[in-house]
Amino acid sequence: MPMDEINQIFDRIFKRIFTFSDMAITNLINGLFGTNHPPDSLVEYSNRESTKTDLSHTYADIFIIINKTWHYHLEAQMYHDKTIVMRVFEYGFYHALETREDNYTLQFPEPVVIYFCNEPNVPETSSIRIVLPDQQEFTYTVKNYVYLRHNLEELNRKKNDRLYPVSDGAREGSSAAKRKSMPSFRK
Repeated sequence: MPMDEINQIFDRIFKRIFTFSDMAITNLINGLFGTNHPPDSLVEYSNRESTKTDLSHTYADIFIIINKTWHYHLEAQMYHDKTIVMRVFEYGFYHALETREDNYTLQFPEPVVIYFCNEPNVPETSSIRIVLPDQQEFTYTVKNYVYLRHNLEELNRKKNDRLYPVSDGAREGSSAAKRKSMPSFRK
């Protein structure tokens, strides 16, 4: 099976996880971002499709809004992609435009890229530098969460074990695609 088809399958599995209960999603967000949203929080899913100026469409993986206030953006990756930080910024920008409450503020979602590989070269964070016309500079940083670097106890404690179906499939898919085999969870 071609890698593109395998990646599409994992993408659908990843998105399917977000049909779980609001409590499960709130727990997952708390585990990924170190937040403490109450288990009975209101969970909303924002539009994932954006239209660029050339009328092409872009699709982010998941945007979640907790209690109508906290915005999160989750992207799943099966391999290390050095350009994902640019796409996360782009998707976040479109999300901020679509969800703005006034014409003077853009609220970007808190991003994370979840890697379902165990490639040693995936850094803890990825950043881009944004330079405005007045030479003011900003650094946009995205947390990288390499799922297979965390043991089962930690994943259970942080309630990030809900992502296991994707990581398990990633292990199988990588073997099918004759990529480097990924080590099993450490105890």
